[in-house]
Amino acid sequence: MKKLFLAWQYPVTRGWFPVGSLTYKNNWYEFVYLKGAEEAKKFGFSGIWSLK
Repeated sequence: MKKLFLAWQYPVTRGWFPVGSLTYKNNWYEFVYLKGAEEAKKFGFSGIWSLK
């Protein structure tokens, strides 16, 4: 199993938010949003356009 974490940066304060993780296991990819995505929405994060 391999896992990649995705983060989003708020351009004003340059703060980072962990917004998702992509896991590869048994020839299958799975993307899940993390709790950080909800917090990032308060600062303008609108999701990953290709994963909505």
